[in-house]
Amino acid sequence: MDPEQRDSDVMPDDLAAVLDYAQEWAEQFGRGLIEPEADWPPLLISLDCDGEFVILGLPGSAFESAGLKDGLAVGIVFALRQRGALAAALVTTSWVSIAAPDDPERHRALEAGEVIPSRDPLAKEMITIFAASRHESAIRSAPIRRSLDRSPGLGHWITGRGDDARLQGRFVAALAVGVRQRKGS
Repeated sequence: MDPEQRDSDVMPDDLAAVLDYAQEWAEQFGRGLIEPEADWPPLLISLDCDGEFVILGLPGSAFESAGLKDGLAVGIVFALRQRGALAAALVTTSWVSIAAPDDPERHRALEAGEVIPSRDPLAKEMITIFAASRHESAIRSAPIRRSLDRSPGLGHWITGRGDDARLQGRFVAALAVGVRQRKGS
C-alpha cells in the first residue's frame, strides 16, 4: 500500500474519516505556525451521529500530571457519550522513544519503563492522533521537524491499527469507551 494513501479503503469509514480529518487539521494548522518554538494545541475531535465533526480544544495544563490526565480521560468519555460520537480522535504532541529492531537492550529498557522520553536524547518529537470508532482503534503520527530559524513542519505520517500498534493507555481507553457507549447508557 502506498504510504501516502489514506486508510479509508482498509478500515471502518468512521475511523478513517476522523483520522483523515484530524490529520488535515494538523497539517493546515502547522502551515499557519510562524515561530520556531510554536506548537500544535491538544484537541479532541469527534464525528457525531449526524455526520458533523466537532472540535474541542483541550488545555495543555491537563497533561501535566497523572491526576490531571486521569480527570481529562473521564471528561473525554463524558463528552463523547453526550454527543453520541461514532468516532473520535485525540491530537497531541509528545516525545516518543523508540528502539531499532536490532537493539534488544533498548527494547528491554523501553518495555521496563526505564526510558523517559522527555529526557531521552534519542527520542523524537511527534504529533500523534489516537482514534477510536465503535469497532476499532488506530494511531497516526508524524515527526515534528524543528529548526532555529523557521516554523516547525511535519514529516511523513504513519498509521497503526488496533493490536498491531499495541494501543493502550488512559486516552485510548477513554476514546474507545466514549464512542462505544451511547448517551444515557
